[in-house]
Amino acid sequence: MEDTTLKTNRDEAGLISSLRKSSAHKKTVIIKKADDEIRKLERSYISDIEKLKKKINDETTGKIDQELSKIRNRALIEKKKLQLRIIEDFIATMIEEAIRELRTSGKDRYKEFLLDSVDESLSQIKGGRLWFTSQKRI
Repeated sequence: MEDTTLKTNRDEAGLISSLRKSSAHKKTVIIKKADDEIRKLERSYISDIEKLKKKINDETTGKIDQELSKIRNRALIEKKKLQLRIIEDFIATMIEEAIRELRTSGKDRYKEFLLDSVDESLSQIKGGRLWFTSQKRI
């Protein structure tokens, strides 16, 4: 009876050895497939991350350009406002000086100024002519 027990033990040992080899091979194949899948996913994620970075950079650059444009436009508007204020101040000063000059130079010059102003205004209108009692045509 010893003979069959030894033979069975050898068969069991061979079977166990064969199962271990088969399991090791399957384990290696599974690990290789898992590693391949991990590398594939990593490449995909890296690609997705790069696309996302590019999109974010493009959007950020666009927003920065838009804000810079707004700032430039505001600066230009403020510059034009300042120029208009300077012109308005100049005109106001000139008018004040003209009024002061007219008041101090006497009534005759003021009357002459008014007549010349009316004459100039009416000359801009087609057919606009007036006769004043002073016989000056306007």
